[in-house]
This record gives sequence, C-alpha cells and structure tokens, in this order.
Amino acid sequence: MILDHELEISDAQSITGATGAIAGSNVLDLGIAGKDIRGDIHIICGVDTVFDSSGEAATLTVTVVTDDNEALGSATTIYTTGSIAEASLVAGYQVFDLNLNSLGKNVLERYVGVSYTVGTEAFTTGKVNTYAVIDKQTA
Repeated sequence: MILDHELEISDAQSITGATGAIAGSNVLDLGIAGKDIRGDIHIICGVDTVFDSSGEAATLTVTVVTDDNEALGSATTIYTTGSIAEASLVAGYQVFDLNLNSLGKNVLERYVGVSYTVGTEAFTTGKVNTYAVIDKQTA
C-alpha cells in the first residue's frame, strides 16, 4: 500500500507520559465540506510500536472527529473505539478501519482528526499510526 504524507494524521506518534486526551499530530483536510469525497476513503489506525505501562493496566480509546475549522475547536465525534486494554496493543494491531463514505453525506465537515485517550495509567512506550487511504486494496 502506498501512503501519501498529506493523508497521515499520526505517523509513529508517541502516546506516552500522561493520561487523558492527546491530539493526533496532523489534521486531514477533505477539501470543501467533505461532502463529495471521491472514492472509497478509509481512516485506518494501528499500533506502530508495542504499548507498555509500569502497572500493565493502561488503556487506549481513539476518537475520530470532524469540524469546519482546522483547530477542531467545535468538533463532532464521528467514531469512538471502546477502551482497548494494553495487552492488545502490540505492533501491527489494527485499532480500527473506518470507511468515511459509510457515514453518509451530511456527517463530514472539512477537517478530520483523532484524539487518543489514555486511561488508568500512562504508557511508558507505544506509538500509533493513523492515516487515510483512498480506494484501499483488498487481499
């Protein structure tokens, strides 16, 4: 699969050192209102580097949001994972694969971003990748 740098929301982004919400490194610009996106666009999130914490009890929840401004100041949530236990967060684990076209034409605004929420305790290691792909190849 070929990835476009402009479609990366997080590229091996570290999610360590604190609990609470951590914003993705980048925001995806869908263009004008995002209502007429072409092709089959998927937002894919996966573990790049294994997650660990000192007490082995940390959790991760990932939220995908959309907004009409790049700062995501009044963002609307369009998808949220459940709380994922640290034991599942190994390299290569796919957190989610969200087909944006399945959300309907009036859901998306111009910008899409993610927020990673760390619960229970902080991770000491762990990196995540989140990116958009167009017309995803299937096996």
